[in-house]
Amino acid sequence: MAANTVVKRNNFISFEFTPGEHTFTWSYCKDSYWQAGNDMGMIDNIQFTEE
Repeated sequence: MAANTVVKRNNFISFEFTPGEHTFTWSYCKDSYWQAGNDMGMIDNIQFTEE
């Protein structure tokens, strides 16, 4: 996945990686469009499989 990729809510994405050691990072930055409310970033259902 390219840096700064935006994935909208309820989207499913899948990536293939080469064998070996990898570092995965995620970040969230609140925008200034809404000053109140439940701005958030969520990551769930992460699965690593070996084929």
